[in-house]
Amino acid sequence: MNYHQDEPPNQQYVNADVIVIGAGLAGLTAAYDLQKQGKKVLVLEAENRVGGRIFTDQVDDSIFEVGAQFVSGFYIETMKLIKELEIDSYLEQFHNAMFMDINGTFQIADQDSLWHRMFPPGLTIIDRLSLLAIFKDLIKYRKQISFQHIEKSAGIDQMTVEEYALEKLNDRILSKTIDPVLSSMFFMLPSEPSITLYMSLIKNSLKFNLFTLKGGMQRLPEALANLCDVKLGYKATQVLKRQWGWTVITDRMLRLDGMNDNRRSHEVWNASQVVVAIPSHYADALFPNAFDLSIAQSNFLKKQYYSKTTCVAHGYNFRFRPGAFSFITPSTEHVGISSISLEHEKCATHIPKGLGVHCAYTHKNFTSKIAHLQPVEKKRTILQEVEKIIPKYRQHVTWSKLYDMPIGLPCPYVGKAQEVVDFQNDQRKNARSGLVFCGDYLNWSSIEGAIVTGHTAANILSKVNT
Repeated sequence: MNYHQDEPPNQQYVNADVIVIGAGLAGLTAAYDLQKQGKKVLVLEAENRVGGRIFTDQVDDSIFEVGAQFVSGFYIETMKLIKELEIDSYLEQFHNAMFMDINGTFQIADQDSLWHRMFPPGLTIIDRLSLLAIFKDLIKYRKQISFQHIEKSAGIDQMTVEEYALEKLNDRILSKTIDPVLSSMFFMLPSEPSITLYMSLIKNSLKFNLFTLKGGMQRLPEALANLCDVKLGYKATQVLKRQWGWTVITDRMLRLDGMNDNRRSHEVWNASQVVVAIPSHYADALFPNAFDLSIAQSNFLKKQYYSKTTCVAHGYNFRFRPGAFSFITPSTEHVGISSISLEHEKCATHIPKGLGVHCAYTHKNFTSKIAHLQPVEKKRTILQEVEKIIPKYRQHVTWSKLYDMPIGLPCPYVGKAQEVVDFQNDQRKNARSGLVFCGDYLNWSSIEGAIVTGHTAANILSKVNT
């Protein structure tokens, strides 16, 4: 088949008005919005599941999250979508968290307490007074700090979290309070993201209640997918511009019954518009023709980088999950674990006995350190790190799974907000081309960020007559 023909295809070969590449939350949200506008939308997903970095796995009667574990009360667009999809009855709230300071001491932080949310344990009175500096800046820049729109912080995201903390706070606040939160939630070091990421979390302290969904977070993308036309196992390998629209070429592995070999199938899909909703470096690789993307678009996509983690997951019964303790640890040279979740019912003391483990995630530096190890050795090494935090842990392990997360979270680096402004403005100007990108690399790294960019992509295309 000649993939480069420019004649309009026969109508029977036009698969949709819009093809969405990627069935993560950004892509599914865009598809859902576009369908509500009356457009015929087709979603192509390379994996055999939907959800992207939301991945709920299950073994027997145990269920655990490998990717995103929660939504928060200040996830405004996420909560709206959950209610619209009529799955809000599945929301359950977390109540407690534990912090481990650099001396290895555990302290409980009551998530229902505003005092504990705004002033985590382990700080002196002087430390707490020092935090007034960040509140002063929050008041000054309150209109520019938004967890829904990173673009609003353009011009004030000129320092990393670490630079800001050392200049205006102190290194104890950095190591005991800021570092554990960034490491456990975003798998980033304080030297990577801009201070506006942490400011956005502080600004929303009043609404910083954490929720999960009964049965797993994957309930959210699956609810969206049930309302869309989604084809699983179709990996987009090329996107080609035509005079009449776009062609997407996919690759699919065929597993034939009764045969030892696997065969690959290539398909061609045509549409007037395309939404690319996959991680940025994968997105950039889809365009073999140099002029299908602007230089600015290509440079921005190439510039993005992601944090990574390795996860050892253990089963828990989801009935106990909302009461789980989250153990959040600073990224020191002595501890490779960034966070552990445990069932509340099994954690009566500050030092847990190692029962009911949900997931253990590694710090970024430790992730890199063990990257070369084989899976069995890697899991053993991680469990040794867990034993530093949870005594006699291994004797309680009945089964476990090792996950090398293929991709972590996009980093909101210094100056990124203005780059996102420019990228989105270019998308609006060039919307007639019928090509739009979305994903949380265009926002804060979160479920909320992905959903907002999905809304934005659909809004951009809605203003184009096809």
